[in-house]
Amino acid sequence: MRKKWWSTVGILGFVLVALAGLTACGSESDRQATTQSRQPTPIQPTAADGLNLHRVMLTVYNAQNAAHLEALLNQLGGPNNLDLDHDQRVDYLHVNEYWQPTAAHFRGYSLYINFLDGSIHEVARIMIQLIHNGIALMEIHGDPHIYGDRLPLTTSFAYASVPFTQWAFAPRTVVYVSPYNRTLLPPGYNPVTVVPVIRYRAETKTAVKETAVIKVVEAKKSAIQAPTESPLAGKVSTEIKAPLAKPTAEQQHTQQQFKAQSLQQTLKGGDAFKKETPAKPTTTPQTATPPQAQPLAPQATSPAALPARTEQQFKTQDPQQTLKGGGLPMKPGEQPLAPPAAKPVPPALQTQPYSLAVNTPNGGETWHKGKTYTISWRASAPKTVSVRLIKSGNLVRVIAQSVPPQTSSYAWTIPADLPEGRDYKIKIVSSESTASGESNAPFVITAAPASPTTAPVVQPGTVKPPVPTIQQQLPPGSGFPKKKEE
Repeated sequence: MRKKWWSTVGILGFVLVALAGLTACGSESDRQATTQSRQPTPIQPTAADGLNLHRVMLTVYNAQNAAHLEALLNQLGGPNNLDLDHDQRVDYLHVNEYWQPTAAHFRGYSLYINFLDGSIHEVARIMIQLIHNGIALMEIHGDPHIYGDRLPLTTSFAYASVPFTQWAFAPRTVVYVSPYNRTLLPPGYNPVTVVPVIRYRAETKTAVKETAVIKVVEAKKSAIQAPTESPLAGKVSTEIKAPLAKPTAEQQHTQQQFKAQSLQQTLKGGDAFKKETPAKPTTTPQTATPPQAQPLAPQATSPAALPARTEQQFKTQDPQQTLKGGGLPMKPGEQPLAPPAAKPVPPALQTQPYSLAVNTPNGGETWHKGKTYTISWRASAPKTVSVRLIKSGNLVRVIAQSVPPQTSSYAWTIPADLPEGRDYKIKIVSSESTASGESNAPFVITAAPASPTTAPVVQPGTVKPPVPTIQQQLPPGSGFPKKKEE
């Protein structure tokens, strides 16, 4: 009886221990699941995350013309962070202008990417229209494949207050077309690494906050009836690998292939999103010092005895060894190949930074309204510039737009209605780059002094005008009382 009782107790104890173990395992699994659920979901950037259209509209306000707008869009820290081909480098954003001479109130600008296969994809479209009383209406439409069904952004402003619209609607017969392509980029431009999406959004938030005075809103529908269609309308590239909002069937096929290749590279330990960045060409001659050959210790000739060489070792080995034996180490006593002699770069091809500086007025001058003065400047290279009047750091007016490159001075007649002030400066801004220069110190603009009155000059031999008597000088009804007749 006792044996039977003890075996029952033993069985119950075993069952309790097993249940406790299962409960502990379940609690650990629940804790792991809870911890995993608390992990922040990584942001999957899309193609639309690479170009904020609000920042593009703000860039138009700071541009001088279409060429300057293209430079500002692609400058370091600018609004362009597109990486449509997914090579981890920012794609160059081109600008093309379109309008018709018969529609003088409309201007359009296409922003597009040019791919290596020659295909083009229009990313966004800017339209500007003059409506009434000097007011300009501007809209920007994102490509539906990239931005989906987002509403267009719109803003309005005084036409004469923005240099870009002054240039856009000035009388001319030539439209701006980007002179660059995928293999020909502006001098000094180097593709930069894509900024992480979180950092890009933070930079965008700061840029929008700093220019809060410019009101940009979403329009329920377009208020601009474009008289002419963009020549790049409907241009769609199948080379886009970044996630799209509304991809075409061909674009979906490309992206599926890219995902499959990425998965294979990941399984192999590679990275499909990273490509080797080609070495940047240098603009100054460099003299390479050939490495000295070091004697190698005797090695075993058996292939099994040779250690495996990793890819990193091939990259960091002596380049002369690569030339000598296709990546294999040199034999003992073998001399490396002599490097090619560095060819000096002609001075005409050496790129120098473009700079501007104001000569006059450079601070301390006093200029009078209604009079004409000469504004002069100096530049490191002949380029088209604009002349601006600045007061307390704010733009007052554009004095001259698109001054020819061969000109380094401008005669300015100060308007009579210009407010007086002691904090004026002149700013010279390049129309072909982001360079600018301004007066070192403020100068004064005030009213012209009144000319002093002078007495009439009597020439010899002429009759002097009669001198009025005291009675004639007094106003009517006044004077000495007449003496009564007795």
